[in-house]
Amino acid sequence: MEKLRAIDVLFEEFWKAYPRKVGKPKAKEMWCRYHAHIFRDYARQIMEGLELWKKSYEWNDPRFIPYPATFLNQRRWEDKPIIEGDRHCTQPIAVGSGPTVGAVRVNPAVLERERKRREALEIGKK
Repeated sequence: MEKLRAIDVLFEEFWKAYPRKVGKPKAKEMWCRYHAHIFRDYARQIMEGLELWKKSYEWNDPRFIPYPATFLNQRRWEDKPIIEGDRHCTQPIAVGSGPTVGAVRVNPAVLERERKRREALEIGKK
């Protein structure tokens, strides 16, 4: 019983920190998947990854923030976001420079991922 309460408390911390409040029941279901294996370590890793993603270019635009359940299900906390000052990011992307959609700044990596996704969908329709 105490373990279940700890899982609930940790999930609520995650939910409070996550910037997109969509699909809470499904997110909690995904969160509970990880309680079987040294859950506190997963919770720590998830929260650390979440904090990195919250600082990323991709998440500057809410349209590119995945639903919480997707973030958990696809283990996105293990991915490496692009952050200003990161050795993989030579310079910050400023509004008005680089690719934009309307007046919104877009990360080139996100554009490429979306292009590939759309291309795969088109191939599947044929």
